[in-house]
Parts: sequence; structure tokens; C-alpha cells
Amino acid sequence: MASVNLEIFAQCIADICSHSFCIPDRRILWTIIANPVAGGFTIRSRWEKHYRQLCECQEKARLNRLNKNASPA
Repeated sequence: MASVNLEIFAQCIADICSHSFCIPDRRILWTIIANPVAGGFTIRSRWEKHYRQLCECQEKARLNRLNKNASPA
């Protein structure tokens, strides 16, 4: 479960970064570092809360223009 949740988490964060308007038209590189055994990915109640919040942020971010110069580092 933790590895699947970590992948979902990373995809949500990547989507948010790709739609960031903090520096429009400039290249954005990001690195996601997460500790999958810290509890946030393995404790179901925490994960469900975090996932709902991430989805809300992801939906809001998608309203912004996609920055084509955004990618993982």
C-alpha cells in the first residue's frame, strides 16, 4: 500500500508543480523526497486525509495554465 500511495502522492505534487504560476514562463524543476515509513503513507486514516487535501490542491492547481517548462529534476 505504501508504495502505491507514494506514487499517487508524487503524481499529485508533480501536477501541482506543473501548474504553478509562481514563476510563469520560467523553467521549474522539482525533486520529491518522501519517507514512506514515516507514517503518512502507511497509516490509512492519515493517508486518506492527506489524499483528500492533495486532491483539493491538485484540482485548484489545474485551473492554472500548464507550465510546459516544468519537469522533475
